[in-house]
Amino acid sequence: MTTRPGSRLRELSIKTVVVLAFFSLSGLLVLGYSFLSARFFSMGVAHAIMDNMAVTVENFHHSAPGEKRKDVEYWGTYRITTNWKFMPPGVTRVFPTPVPPSNELYIARKPRLSRSGTDYYVMAVEKEGQIYYVSQWSGFSTPLGVMGWNSNKNIRFLIVLSCLIGIGVAVMFWFFMRAVSQPMISLNSWAGGLDSERIREVPPDFHFRELNELAAMLHAKIRAEHEQLERDQQFVHYASHELRTPITVISQNTEVLKKLQRFEPEKRLKLQERSVRRLDRASENMKMLVETLLWVGRKSGEPPPETELRVDRLVREIIRELAFLLRGKNIKLQLSLFPCTVKTAEAPLRIVLSNLIRNAFQHSSRGRVSVSMEGSRIHILNEERESGYRDDLGFGFGLSLTSKLIDRMGWGLECDS
Repeated sequence: MTTRPGSRLRELSIKTVVVLAFFSLSGLLVLGYSFLSARFFSMGVAHAIMDNMAVTVENFHHSAPGEKRKDVEYWGTYRITTNWKFMPPGVTRVFPTPVPPSNELYIARKPRLSRSGTDYYVMAVEKEGQIYYVSQWSGFSTPLGVMGWNSNKNIRFLIVLSCLIGIGVAVMFWFFMRAVSQPMISLNSWAGGLDSERIREVPPDFHFRELNELAAMLHAKIRAEHEQLERDQQFVHYASHELRTPITVISQNTEVLKKLQRFEPEKRLKLQERSVRRLDRASENMKMLVETLLWVGRKSGEPPPETELRVDRLVREIIRELAFLLRGKNIKLQLSLFPCTVKTAEAPLRIVLSNLIRNAFQHSSRGRVSVSMEGSRIHILNEERESGYRDDLGFGFGLSLTSKLIDRMGWGLECDS
């Protein structure tokens, strides 16, 4: 199996990417601010020492006349001289050459893993054309050394505090990600478990507006697809049910055409013409049935075209097509029809009448079946005399389609048992 470059990155979950991005950013912020805090702390200590040295030189310059000054003056904890060669040996070992009079503090800090190290601080200050070199050094036993040791302790404390803050932020972020990811996991589980039963239920609450909107969109989309699938399945069932009669007519007339070779030419021609007309009518009926079934399956669309239709002729034609259902049965068929012309769609009316008449023929074994007309009403009566007859027979796809067509066309249907 081949993978494209970057496919592994695309396989990462959103949660993983967010966590990595958050911890990377948090780590950079913690490290950056820790470094800045330590840097500013060290600079603060250095500026404090530098200010003290400058003030000490200022006081020394005004209080000690030039003729009374020694080579090296001890002024508090500071050593002050005007000649670099008189600086203490420890300072000159660390700083072999004089430092320039730039009012800048020079620090020689040896790495210290214990309290025995020494730090040297030197600064050159120029006053009225005279350069003063002031120095100070510290070990742990000196006040400055204690301050330096405390500053190191403060830096270590700052590092520990930064780590604790980072851990606290990580814990808070873990709870945050859990609160956010749990509804996402629930949404994923809910979407994966949608079936024909659960699709009819209202989506649950996923606590976040965006997730609820996504769930509603998924629910609407999947429900629309499910309804379309149901309509397609209904069309297949309805088509297989309604096309049986035209297919039977085509099959019967095909058999008739095969047997016409034994008849006289004149009689054979008449029978051929009759069979061809029946085949043509059956083909046209199949076309109308399919178009009507497609229209029923759609929620909208133009209804089948209306034509001037002789209802009595349509009833007689349907009865002739379904006459094979009465073969071998002790049934008396009674018709009471009169010429009646209405303007309506032929295919829906044919389906409705075919299903009702087929239902009466198919579920009768003896007795009487009557089809009569009264104004614009058609009565189909099935008098079943056989014991054990069940009234629920025949109420399948045929009558389900009949009910839908009657509702779509605005007709009426009354059933009495």
